[in-house]
Amino acid sequence: MYVDIKNEEDRKKFLYFLEGKGYVSFHFTRENIIKSNLPFDINLNTKKFTRVGNITCAAATADSSQLISMDEAIKIINSKSE
Repeated sequence: MYVDIKNEEDRKKFLYFLEGKGYVSFHFTRENIIKSNLPFDINLNTKKFTRVGNITCAAATADSSQLISMDEAIKIINSKSE
């Protein structure tokens, strides 16, 4: 799932939320993910997350219906944890 968060503080909060739920980052460093304004790419099955790359971003954002908000993502992740 692709989560669109532009604000750096919100990105940091969301990253801590993910880690608290047992998710781990891959491919990019935590700092790179926080500093970027590209969407998060979260795999609910493997519990891994990263940020989308430029090529992936173009494909993901071409159809903005694939992007969800931080609040929507938190609801989905919390429902998977139950």
